[in-house]
Amino acid sequence: MKKKLLLFGTFLKFRLLMNFQFPVSYWLGFIGQFIFYGATFCVIFIAVSSFGNLAGWTADEVLLLYAFELISYAIGAFFCFHPSSGLVNNIRMGAFDASLTKPMNPFLFQICNYGLDAAYLSHFTLSLGVMILALLRIGIMPTLVNITMIILFILGAAAIQGGFLVLCSVFSFKMVNKNPMFTLFFQSKIFLKYPISIYGGILQTFLTFVLPLGFINYYPAEFLLSKNSGIFNFQLGVITPLVGIGVFLLAYALWMWQLKHYNSSGS
Repeated sequence: MKKKLLLFGTFLKFRLLMNFQFPVSYWLGFIGQFIFYGATFCVIFIAVSSFGNLAGWTADEVLLLYAFELISYAIGAFFCFHPSSGLVNNIRMGAFDASLTKPMNPFLFQICNYGLDAAYLSHFTLSLGVMILALLRIGIMPTLVNITMIILFILGAAAIQGGFLVLCSVFSFKMVNKNPMFTLFFQSKIFLKYPISIYGGILQTFLTFVLPLGFINYYPAEFLLSKNSGIFNFQLGVITPLVGIGVFLLAYALWMWQLKHYNSSGS
């Protein structure tokens, strides 16, 4: 286990160094992402402020929602976006077969070889700053308990985001030309910009028990804010870390199961 951790640390070091080989390109991308998502935060704040509140959620509380979504995506995508989204192309071109010849778990090899993208640092720093500002404006103080809960919520939400990216990549083993599941996943996250309590009961149920995206930001924020605005008024946010572990382990199990039935594309 120690050797594997050292190996992973080595991969992490060199993958991060690769991101900074072209500093001008990296920082231009960083600034571009920062401006884009910063503008999104501003639009959300202005839109909600113009109405006073949104189904009982103030503009600062809605900003907290989106900050949870973005910061957890930054962490989940840092590890899983490129290994997952690029899998279909790697299979088609035959590059994936090379990972099967390495003395390493193919799943971890994909993450080490294609993941660890420092470009998500812009997402992380912006959303963390907005989250801290929103929490202070709301009146949630940085106590040890609050900080611990927020960290656990973020890690749980990041596991959900990463898990769904991995789950989408499972279909790449069959859809060799193009995998539309990523488009469906990102389109479904549009609902997370605002509290899911503004949607109907069927959609709330779907985003809670079928496609548990509500645990990415809505239920953690609801728990921190002591709100009961949806149809499920029993503070589900507390189980966010467990949901995250469950989603990721399920995605990993399905990925490995599909791998057992994998036949090379012949490229």
